[in-house]
Amino acid sequence: MERLPTGFEMSGIETGGFEDWLTLRLSELPFLEGHVNKMRRAEAERVIAEIAGILDDHVAEASTAQCPLWLQQLILLWHSERAIIITFNYDTLLEQAINLVRPVINGSSLATTVYADQVVFPAPPGPPAEYMIDTASHNAQSFQILKLHGSLNWYWAAGDPTGSTLVRLREKRVLGSAPLTIDYDFAGAKTLDRYVIPPVTAKDAYYSSYLSHSLWRSASDAIRLAPRITMMGYSMPANDRVAVELISQASATFEIVDLDPGNPGDPMTLAGRIARLGPVDSTTGGAAAIADYVSKKLNAAASTLSSAAVVASIERESDNVVLAIPARHGVSFYCLYEDLNKAIQTYQIDPSLAKGSSSPLNEIAHNQVPHARQSTDLGDFFNRRKLRSRLESSGPFVINTSDGQLVAMSAVEMTMERWKMIRLIAAPLG
Repeated sequence: MERLPTGFEMSGIETGGFEDWLTLRLSELPFLEGHVNKMRRAEAERVIAEIAGILDDHVAEASTAQCPLWLQQLILLWHSERAIIITFNYDTLLEQAINLVRPVINGSSLATTVYADQVVFPAPPGPPAEYMIDTASHNAQSFQILKLHGSLNWYWAAGDPTGSTLVRLREKRVLGSAPLTIDYDFAGAKTLDRYVIPPVTAKDAYYSSYLSHSLWRSASDAIRLAPRITMMGYSMPANDRVAVELISQASATFEIVDLDPGNPGDPMTLAGRIARLGPVDSTTGGAAAIADYVSKKLNAAASTLSSAAVVASIERESDNVVLAIPARHGVSFYCLYEDLNKAIQTYQIDPSLAKGSSSPLNEIAHNQVPHARQSTDLGDFFNRRKLRSRLESSGPFVINTSDGQLVAMSAVEMTMERWKMIRLIAAPLG
């Protein structure tokens, strides 16, 4: 209330609660004169604007915090699985974490990194590109985020029935770090209203825009086709009718990650409500529920890497194995080898050295190894056969780097010049 002007009244909020108060202010009541309904709607729009302002303050404060390890791992797990993330949150903290992690994908220039702007779609059109990263398009090699209730960096002329005024600002902030670039609002997007669907019991008036239809239909397709759905931090309240109807289309197995998931056999708990839609085969609860869930998923991915088709293939067993890690400008490539203690080490190499070379990357790397490490044999470097053998005999593939340890959880094929390679996708260990 302290953010609202002096004399601003929210009469009736004590009776029905905030959601009912907001819903009634946004509804055209037939017994009121037109100018009264417009005044009531203006009051509601002012409150919605202040909600966005409060969230801006919290996001700005949270943006200075170091990105937790579990969030970095979760982003890379989603990237590895090419998951579809459906969220009702307005904030952009997840996007800022993506800008920090920058998952690697194969590209026309060997490999490139993914920024948040590439994985949040459908989304309103952005302003004209100012920097090279602004030209990056959406990419099917990574995951997708569907923000069904809008976003703090989306704007429109409030009440626009078609959504033709929708526009977004690019999220350039990096969680816990300096921004990627400065994004100037030359288009004047911030002079418009936020496109956030407020916490009202009847959201029908907000579902008329083209973007809302595109988002919700994309979510519907994803839910109907998903073999497994993870419910993470969503309580599925009965009064959220549209979302409950959306989820009810699923013919999937559910897993729940929540502070208190409850029991699938108890209809009064979250697990019990979800169990009415489909089988619940996994629940993770407690204050560290998400971190525990991510740890479990990461261990499972690492332990099953040896059975992945790209690793288990009997073709081209001599294909070299590389690790690609985001660098300040682009991607750094590393060949992998075993040291005398059987620990897996990295050796950075410039991929341009492979241009026109008759030698595969491992040979080039071996020839570049400093004299003090010449005890390393070419056979110590990893190719597909050696990777498969190591995974089958030793379990998780832990890689030592100058910035700490990584664990490999999946692999994709890539081409460097005329050489076929396996590129590992790895996540940081604690």
